[in-house]
Amino acid sequence: MTKGAASKVITKLESKGLAQRRLAEDKAREQVLRLTSAGRQLVPKLARSADDNDDFFFGHLKTAERAALMTQMKELILHHQLKEIPVK
Repeated sequence: MTKGAASKVITKLESKGLAQRRLAEDKAREQVLRLTSAGRQLVPKLARSADDNDDFFFGHLKTAERAALMTQMKELILHHQLKEIPVK
């Protein structure tokens, strides 16, 4: 994820009251990011949702098939030098 993309995500999290950021002490170019209480409460729900999504789409695959799919996807990313999520 690029710095710009990460910044946009963090801004959205801040606007929803899920995260806060501040400048790091002694380091002018660094920021400290922390989840708010609401953000921390949301993490387990999001993790369950992600696990359910993985099971729905990939649960029927054997471990070796999942590994092969991951390898192929990584090869495509490298070959096409993808830096951002394609939207087409």
